[in-house]
Amino acid sequence: MTRDHADGDVNPSDDSDTGHISSAIVSAHPRDAAAVAEQIAAIPGNEVHAVSGSRIILVMEDRDARALGDRLAAIAALPGVLSASLVFEQSLSPEPTRDLPCT
Repeated sequence: MTRDHADGDVNPSDDSDTGHISSAIVSAHPRDAAAVAEQIAAIPGNEVHAVSGSRIILVMEDRDARALGDRLAAIAALPGVLSASLVFEQSLSPEPTRDLPCT
């Protein structure tokens, strides 16, 4: 998000100060789940929160929502993965601030 310095308005089209967080559930062959979870955790911006049977619960963070989608697609293509589903996505942006006139 950038500020238009001419009039103090905030430009919401710029995503440079925005962060995105997503959670996903990955299903893998039970025999492969631990190894798949290790591969997922090795990807920067990923955090594996749980592995239970064939399910892997993870959180992904990035500045770009498209990068999160691309990362989930790459996870879905890993050997041993049966499916990868996005469960939650949120855009985290700082509160816009405005310059107050000095009096």
